Amino acid sequence: MKRVKSLFATGIITILPVLITLNIMSWIFKFLNNYLSNNIFIKKMTSYLLTYEFYSKLTTQALVYTIALLIIILTIIITGLAMRNVIGKQIAKKIDLLFSNIPLVKPIYTTILQIRHLMFTSNTKAYQKVVLIEYPRKGIYSLGFLTNRENKIFEEILGGAQLLNIFVPTSPNPTSGMFIMVEACNVKELDIKIEDAVKLIISGGAIVPKFNKY
Repeated sequence: MKRVKSLFATGIITILPVLITLNIMSWIFKFLNNYLSNNIFIKKMTSYLLTYEFYSKLTTQALVYTIALLIIILTIIITGLAMRNVIGKQIAKKIDLLFSNIPLVKPIYTTILQIRHLMFTSNTKAYQKVVLIEYPRKGIYSLGFLTNRENKIFEEILGGAQLLNIFVPTSPNPTSGMFIMVEACNVKELDIKIEDAVKLIISGGAIVPKFNKY
């Protein structure tokens, strides 16, 4: 029975990511299909092209959907470009302010903003390295981010041992967590990208990155 349970658990772990990915792709496809099918612009373009005899209904739909998808992609790229200039940033701030003031939406929206900010600023000096420490007690290991190697004041207070400033994030929201100081000899620096560590924390350990051992 234990053997069967073990095989079942292994099968679930193997199949689950595939099923989740397929479900997400299926949802995206259905969403786009419903949107494109009910869009007035798409309907008018389809009707216009069908007036030409050399276009079949299937060919027309494929052509219209392709054009619509290209327009959507182009719109997203233009939006991203617009957000990089002064006017775009001001619009983005107003949108953020609007959603941040809606009671039920605020906690969800602000959390997404924090995670987005963390993902896009992961290569700054705020987080220098991904580290592994025994926290909150011996025998339990936690991922953390090295934020500073300089801690002279507390090193003098505690007798001179080198202390590293570590931020230990919580899961699934890595923007909250604990700031701790750990002796350098008890900190294991890992060869993991900051963004990969963030994905690991957000997923609750489901997405494990590949890294080089020291």
